[in-house]
Amino acid sequence: MSIVKRFVGLLVVIVVTTLGMALFTSTVEDAHGNRVSTTQVMGVPVLRINASTDDVESPAIVSVGGPGVGVLYVGVAGAGVVAMGAGGAGVLFGLGQLATGLLAIGQISIGLVFALGQLAIGSASLGQLAVGWRTRGQGSESRDGWRFIKSLNAELEEALKFDWRGRK
Repeated sequence: MSIVKRFVGLLVVIVVTTLGMALFTSTVEDAHGNRVSTTQVMGVPVLRINASTDDVESPAIVSVGGPGVGVLYVGVAGAGVVAMGAGGAGVLFGLGQLATGLLAIGQISIGLVFALGQLAIGSASLGQLAVGWRTRGQGSESRDGWRFIKSLNAELEEALKFDWRGRK
């Protein structure tokens, strides 16, 4: 099994598990006006809906809305293992206008392993202005990484394909 397939599988497990936990919890309003779930895992609320910027540091498994921190973060500006939003810093994956992480996709993306964006900075990067070790773009600053990008694309296609007939 390729490393890309394992990475995509890990991301899917994190997202599906955390969203599943968040769907089946009730919330109460805290002192800062945020909605926080009553269900906790190891002392951390399962869901936090961030409405204010007063309590940004309080973590949750799923953090949604304004600035926040969570395993899965979706919103304006936050951090998590997986982060999606206008500005997101994800340990594994970042997606947004400004994105950072091992794998980053965004207008300005900084990815340790791979970056895709208008300005992409990473070991392997693809974008209008790509900077890194293996790059492909209109303005590339490095060795031409077209062969590497094609092989990475083939691995991603293999990892994300869905064969409803069950054939190989």
